[in-house]
Amino acid sequence: HRDLHSFPTRRSSDLHPHPYYTPIARIGASYVAQPLAYGMRFASQFAGLRMIAIDWDPGPVNATAYGALTPDGRKIVAVINKDSTRSLKVDVRGYAAELSLAASSLESRSAEVGKPPAGQPMGLVPAGSAMLFREL
Repeated sequence: HRDLHSFPTRRSSDLHPHPYYTPIARIGASYVAQPLAYGMRFASQFAGLRMIAIDWDPGPVNATAYGALTPDGRKIVAVINKDSTRSLKVDVRGYAAELSLAASSLESRSAEVGKPPAGQPMGLVPAGSAMLFREL
């Protein structure tokens, strides 16, 4: 139990109208997708699949990877680059980039989930973004 007065104070302009995790928030008269909604949409690709271990080393980049087997036996791999400044290059021979999750910054209140941007080099996971690769 903590005294409510022991928490640091913040200006009201710094606070998000809903300072808790919710995929959709009512802000004024509108319902707005929150960052969690985009992450859920990206992660939903793993729903019902068997997770598998991924053995890799992202080096100095703050990144992680998750893998799963699809019903047809192919692998999918999500690479999540949590680094705010460094992009990550991964060897994706035998895989196709299928989905990307990108925001303007790690503190952004919105994101985009969709096909990887046209012209983005294969295997490049920009800072603060995630990519889903599917085995060919």
